[in-house]
Amino acid sequence: MIAFEDIGQFSKLFAAELAQRTRPHQPADLLIFPYPKFVSGSPPKTRDISVLQFADVLMLRTAAGRIIAKTDSLISDRVFSYRLAPSRSGLAWAFKSSKESWNGFVGQTVELLKTGRYRNLRQTDVKQYFLSINVKTLETLLRRHSCDPGAVRQIFETLEYWHSFCGLNGLPISLEASSALGNVYLEGLDRQLISAGARHFRYMDDLFIFGETRVVCEALIEVVDANLKILDLERSIPKTYPFDDPEKALAHIRHSRLSGLGSMLKHRPELGKKALQFEFDAVFEAEREPDIAEFHYILNALGGRKPPYGCKLLARSPTLMNLDPKAAAKYLEQSRGDASEPAVNDASLQKLQRSPEERFHALDLHLLRMLGNTRTGDAEGAEFLRIATDRTRPWLVRNFAWRAYARSGIGRGSVLMEAAREEDKPTVRRAIIAGLKDAISGGRNRRSFLRHAARRYEESKCTVEWARKAA
Repeated sequence: MIAFEDIGQFSKLFAAELAQRTRPHQPADLLIFPYPKFVSGSPPKTRDISVLQFADVLMLRTAAGRIIAKTDSLISDRVFSYRLAPSRSGLAWAFKSSKESWNGFVGQTVELLKTGRYRNLRQTDVKQYFLSINVKTLETLLRRHSCDPGAVRQIFETLEYWHSFCGLNGLPISLEASSALGNVYLEGLDRQLISAGARHFRYMDDLFIFGETRVVCEALIEVVDANLKILDLERSIPKTYPFDDPEKALAHIRHSRLSGLGSMLKHRPELGKKALQFEFDAVFEAEREPDIAEFHYILNALGGRKPPYGCKLLARSPTLMNLDPKAAAKYLEQSRGDASEPAVNDASLQKLQRSPEERFHALDLHLLRMLGNTRTGDAEGAEFLRIATDRTRPWLVRNFAWRAYARSGIGRGSVLMEAAREEDKPTVRRAIIAGLKDAISGGRNRRSFLRHAARRYEESKCTVEWARKAA
């Protein structure tokens, strides 16, 4: 529903509708959605994730595909992020696996440090990178490199609209096209570092810079600052870490304590499991904000183990879940069928009943998605309906609330049909219509409504077909 599954199921219908449009592509409004971003040693904050409509995602991905073959060839092999993968069957283009690319970035850094050639390392990145990219400078860069002019024009006309009318700054975060563009924006910095004799690795705006001495490293950081200034960018001072001892640098990069846990899990699984559970409990007892890398590691390592450990404890801690709402909700979902499930659902519902706060919008979304993946009772349904009809909430949250309501004990087709008629946001209306697949049947009224919706709501034609097929 949210991830365009309805369009995926009826792609031929969507393509036919798109082909019939005679006017040039007009982008839809995007949603700037606050999502938690945690950095060790810094106060919690949010980043602005961009949520696009499918036609815009398709257009930008197609345009990016027409320029990425050119831009990827410009980038140094010292850059690991978002590189073009070899041709794959059924795909016009694709990135290499992000996990493999990140492991290569970190792995080669570790290998170089272990040689002992470089005693000094500087780790840094760019302050608010995607939001700070100057799109005019980026457009000039792509044209200078003779990228497909039609694709460049299409991308930047769309960006100009979103900048003017939707509050976007820089490039939209969370988009493949943005990753391709953001990767090439720093290719001049790579060239300058190489010309200065630097040894460095880059993953998007994350940099590892090596030097034989501290003086060399500081001089190379000055090269970084000078080139970022040309691009209207700034280096992130709080996220610049100096290491004058290779062993300390290795420990930092490897997260040595977590590596020890991984080794214990592999060679002594029962002892490793107990150690993991101890670390899980320690996260709740710690007075400091837990490190997000530790949080991820613990949840991933405990994930899939039955019975699930500590789900009730986690569900009662919204602040901790908000470190990574998606990972936390996925972990809680493992309690399905377990004795802890009612307590997990109750705690999740209590969180949703609180007054909405921007910093928790993403957590509310993922909790609603989790609760909507199963049948719930009347009390839950009433709460879902309250959230779904609350127009102060972001439409993305409301969409998941409608889905959860449709699958609850009070999910009624009549309520959904009336809500769809009254809804003025096409994005929310799609979610409401999709809910008819799961709601208690509306019989003849439902069939009549779907015929009406297919004629009146252009954006919902694939969704209507999806609901019809499920009848």
